Amino acid sequence: QQQQQQQGQQEQGIGKASNSNPAIDHPKINDGPLMEVLQACARWPDVSEAKEVALQTFGVLERSLSISNYHPRSYYLKLLGGESQGSADAATLELPPPMDLRLKAPSVAAHHALAHVLARACDWPAVFDVVARLEQLVERGIARPVVVSVHRGLGCAAEGIANAPSGVKAAAAVAYNTLALRQASGQPVSCAMMNIVLRGLALGGEVDACSRLFEEYKVAGLPHDFAAYNAVIESCCVAKKPQAAYGVLDYMATQNVSPGTDTYDLLLRAFVSAEDVDGALEALQRLRKDNARAKYSTVTAGLNLARRKYHDAATSAFLKELAALDAYERRQQQLEEQQEQQQQQQQQ
Repeated sequence: QQQQQQQGQQEQGIGKASNSNPAIDHPKINDGPLMEVLQACARWPDVSEAKEVALQTFGVLERSLSISNYHPRSYYLKLLGGESQGSADAATLELPPPMDLRLKAPSVAAHHALAHVLARACDWPAVFDVVARLEQLVERGIARPVVVSVHRGLGCAAEGIANAPSGVKAAAAVAYNTLALRQASGQPVSCAMMNIVLRGLALGGEVDACSRLFEEYKVAGLPHDFAAYNAVIESCCVAKKPQAAYGVLDYMATQNVSPGTDTYDLLLRAFVSAEDVDGALEALQRLRKDNARAKYSTVTAGLNLARRKYHDAATSAFLKELAALDAYERRQQQLEEQQEQQQQQQQQ
């Protein structure tokens, strides 16, 4: 296709200038088609082969995005004009115009897909390098902080520890040693990196190991963020000890940290899964006390459990919570509509 494009443009009279145009010599490849390759690597049985292909694919994407073919229309008009007039200015048009970093870096989804493949291969140095690159995108305002959340896009890395063939504890120890070596060599170690190891232990239900690693944050000079607290709570829930999570909530209160939606959603889902309607009601009451919200699907599951257990107090509480969530969603929808109207008025 590239050769046909060059031949067609030569026939139209673009000539040598078109052959030296970076946009033609190096066509840009968007990450859409290559994402399918990365996603296939995440499912490929041979993890070492999948890792090799994923690294090559990501490298192709990086090299492609480092070359701009997004030129303004005037660029090509000047190029055609310079060739037809035999002007020497045509040679100066070979360099592409300045380009924003947003176009030079692979997408966040591509980074997450690569991290998924590397975590399956237990290549923790490479995984943490991907996390560091994502954090650079966040610092530059290109991506939102949620992209480094271990409960969102980087959850696949934590699952790699929990599902490692060597066992969750052995994989977590290797990943933690990788972070220690990284810090000793002067490379930055962040909360997002430590949270991957912490949540990996949590997904394996290793409550004691998770608690010990939680204390290691202070040794590494890292603060406890929401993801770290939620990971410890999740370890209690996975181990089917949701009542033990209240000790973490009490500790959060001493640190002036308010639990969020994810925190209480973990607790509610744990009590609902255990069919402990009294525990679910207690979690819902504490949620209201902290002015937090639960997810609609979790509250619906709690309501169904209360009805099956014929628990009138819990049924009434979950019905009220669903009504409050409906009212909140309606208010949010109204605010979004008002913002859209304001934007349209400003454009007009």
